Amino acid sequence: LHYGPAFQGLTAAWTGPEPGEIHAEIELPDTKTQQQTPEGYGIHPALLDAALHAVALHSSTTGTGETLVPFAWRGVHLHATGATSLRAVLARTAPAGGSGDGWRLLLVDPAGAPVLSVDELDLRPASRATRRLTDPTDHLYAVDWVPAQAETVSTAGTTVCQVPPSDSPLSAATWVLTRLRESTGPLIVVTTGGVAATARERPDPAMAAVWGLARSAQAESPDRIVLVDVEPGTPLPDGLLDGLLEELPGAESQLAWRGGEFLAPRLARIPARKPADDPAAEPEGIQGPAVSGTILITGGTGGLGPLFAEHLLAAGAEQVVLASRRGPDAPGMTQLRERLPGIEVVACDVTDRDALTELVARHDITGVVHAAGVLDDGTLDTLDADRLDRVMTPKFEPLHHLDELCPDAEPFVAFSSAAGILGAAGQGNYAAANAAVDALIERRRATGRAGISLAWGLWAGPGGMGGDSERSRLARLGMGALTAADGRTLWDAALAQDRAVVVPAALDLRTIAESEHVPKLLSVLVPPAARRRRTAVGPDAATTEHLRDRMTALRPAEREQALLDLVAGQTARVLGYGEVRAVEATRPFTEAGFDSLAAVDLRNRLTRATGVALPATLTFDHPTPLEVARFLGTLLVPGEEELLGRVLRDLTSVGEFLSAPDRHDDSRAQVAERLRALLRSTERDATDGAEVTDRLRLSTDDELFDFLDDQLGI
Repeated sequence: LHYGPAFQGLTAAWTGPEPGEIHAEIELPDTKTQQQTPEGYGIHPALLDAALHAVALHSSTTGTGETLVPFAWRGVHLHATGATSLRAVLARTAPAGGSGDGWRLLLVDPAGAPVLSVDELDLRPASRATRRLTDPTDHLYAVDWVPAQAETVSTAGTTVCQVPPSDSPLSAATWVLTRLRESTGPLIVVTTGGVAATARERPDPAMAAVWGLARSAQAESPDRIVLVDVEPGTPLPDGLLDGLLEELPGAESQLAWRGGEFLAPRLARIPARKPADDPAAEPEGIQGPAVSGTILITGGTGGLGPLFAEHLLAAGAEQVVLASRRGPDAPGMTQLRERLPGIEVVACDVTDRDALTELVARHDITGVVHAAGVLDDGTLDTLDADRLDRVMTPKFEPLHHLDELCPDAEPFVAFSSAAGILGAAGQGNYAAANAAVDALIERRRATGRAGISLAWGLWAGPGGMGGDSERSRLARLGMGALTAADGRTLWDAALAQDRAVVVPAALDLRTIAESEHVPKLLSVLVPPAARRRRTAVGPDAATTEHLRDRMTALRPAEREQALLDLVAGQTARVLGYGEVRAVEATRPFTEAGFDSLAAVDLRNRLTRATGVALPATLTFDHPTPLEVARFLGTLLVPGEEELLGRVLRDLTSVGEFLSAPDRHDDSRAQVAERLRALLRSTERDATDGAEVTDRLRLSTDDELFDFLDDQLGI
């Protein structure tokens, strides 16, 4: 490997007293010329890389002559920032050769204080490490529940909505939808048994649907809704729930009360399972579990059905039955059957239990893949019971029937969506349906039966749902798209896991880290140290009060331009424009390509930038960037009455200051002179009140104080 001057920071290295121990001195090049500085980094990349160069002096190559490079980091702890020179201590934790080298790393400053420690660093041959960077199995995730560590905060004044028991996911979601739409302020939604926060729990699909819907509501209205799930089967005594909710862990929007403590969800990457005979081996060429018999795929004639039908046949299935409403009349089915004789395509309404029962019996189904589903996207304010039903029924009901009709089926796979776990603005009904699907699989698996739910992320091409514009929007938020090849590899890796719900999704963690808001759910994948450190410049980093003061100090034309710049900048981000000037001030948002999701996104961005709660109808009521900017001006800049109130309150403070018995005469004189100066500055513009002005101008200190007392009540 060739290193340029910016990465030549190793100045000395020697072996330590213990076998496999290396010491080194490193410094950041070019700090004197300011070409490289540690500002903006936890530790500068060139400085960290220089520490690893010392390993090259000890074991730079394997037996094949390949250079070793960093492959995996575990237990990384940053203790201090701003370092420009360090001493490194590296100790081997695993023998060289085989799958690579393992090292422990400690970096200290010249005074010996720790700066960075790494519990374990794996080094691999460069060719293998580079190949693994794009391994699809890196996109396999699952939710773990961990103790909530944040300090508690008061929830005084927050409305609590306790969801009653329900007989179906649809009725539960419909009930809570009404409450979510009615509430405009902070809200705590309480469910019972809505999530599987500990091992072998059996979540209620109805309560899970509430979580899916509310997660989407959280995405649409950040920092307003908190979800709390209490342990099922343990009735809370009267008053205990209210006491429990008086204080909640701060910054957590999703919580489960289990065993006397709050747990919070964290999405974590799960490694592909390795061969039992070689735990250190890389999971290359993963093979999914072998299958046999006849596999039913519901929604089978859609984009994903044929893809996985072929994959199942290759894995050993004797026959794959693709079922959908259109059946053989669906596009491409004739050619598919000609190419793959093991496929049969049937027409069946899988929401009809009787029709599904007959299909299962006729084909002697031994395995199930439930891929049926429809979209009917819309923001929370546009959803109703019918739109919930349109999505919930084809997603949940067939799986509910198949769970009962095929108790011994294996594999038993449900295709759900990451929307039910991550929350997706504009997909509340879809998130609710898929969260219910996940819960049903968790219940099934808790009884010892086969079952796994694959909460897929976005798919590229016709295999997935949503169009090109939706994929572009999600890509800007950090959700990449999976290819067909990715999907097959992730299927194999997921089915080898001992989990009920797995999330195969192409998350772009770098893009997420650069976003303005990283959900706590993703904090393990994107820890605070990895997030973008933005310089606090302008309205984006201002508090509401600071922004108010800034806008008040500007002239009207300057104020309007400043707010227009703010609105245009956020609009450009929503639309993915490379330049702010591409946003036209008077062009309607709808003509620029805005839909309901873009409107929600802009509203949320401007709310974070200004600190002012803005209505969901912002772009509808004010349809151009200029009109939004003027509307913001009315909210941020106080009117005449409010300004007068501020002035009078300030004068009251002046009077309280002057009337204090221990006030010095010099202080009184300074205040009096300041008041006279203010009066002289306004005298030139006054059109009346000359008599009062003259009286004040010629008054003594005592007369001036008497005037303030008599005329202004201070």
